[in-house]
Amino acid sequence: PDDITADALAGLSQTPKTLPSKYFYDARGSQLFEAITQQPEYYLTSTELSLLEASMTSIAQAIGAGVHVVEYG
Repeated sequence: PDDITADALAGLSQTPKTLPSKYFYDARGSQLFEAITQQPEYYLTSTELSLLEASMTSIAQAIGAGVHVVEYG
């Protein structure tokens, strides 16, 4: 098998399941990553949102007026 097949089989046979991040950077990898982050088992998205919501007032006070925060990822 090619490298991606071998990597996928190895990673998806583990608990917890993993895939090497090197496959996340092409168009298909980006689609897969987006799908993964929407799964209930992927807690990072909801945890990040909860932290931002809980801290948004403090963050806004710390950075001051007229500042725009842009999150590219």
